Amino acid sequence: MGRKTFKAPQSSDFTIQDDGKTIGHIRVKPSSIMWKDKSSQSYKKLTLSKFAELCEKHGTDADK
Repeated sequence: MGRKTFKAPQSSDFTIQDDGKTIGHIRVKPSSIMWKDKSSQSYKKLTLSKFAELCEKHGTDADK
């Protein structure tokens, strides 16, 4: 009998809402973060390094 393991998901999807209305979707992958508007058929993608660069340049400090 083989060794049993858990398989981790390849991505995590989140729905972004404002006052209960969907405004878009985010997909987080090990190599990128993707966004699409609620009416869009395709995602826009940023690599994690580009996302980190944007956060450093435009982000603000956040509480944990």
